[in-house]
Amino acid sequence: MMGDISLAIKNIGERQVYETDYWEKYIVPFLFKHYDSNFEKATRTNGAKMLAEFLPCYEASNIPIPFDINNLEKLNKKETNNILGLFAIYPRGLRVIQYHKYQAINAKLLLTLRI
Repeated sequence: MMGDISLAIKNIGERQVYETDYWEKYIVPFLFKHYDSNFEKATRTNGAKMLAEFLPCYEASNIPIPFDINNLEKLNKKETNNILGLFAIYPRGLRVIQYHKYQAINAKLLLTLRI
């Protein structure tokens, strides 16, 4: 069982490498072209250090913060859908599958150790 959990952990790590690679090759260049940094600045005005801290307050308020896609005239809708759609399936999806395998093996191992 120790070998199984070691393999599961290794597989998660490999999938995270794929995810990082995909992020760097496709998502980051897309963000450089189209991200609205003014939106980021606006979310920081209330003292939030991370977007995750800001979102609950924002969702509870009625204050709009515009998000303008930069270089909208150069945005290729089909390519954008493909980049994001593929990311939802691969590599993120592969990591989720591997994590579920890890959870199942870990549960068996913990049960064995508790007996």
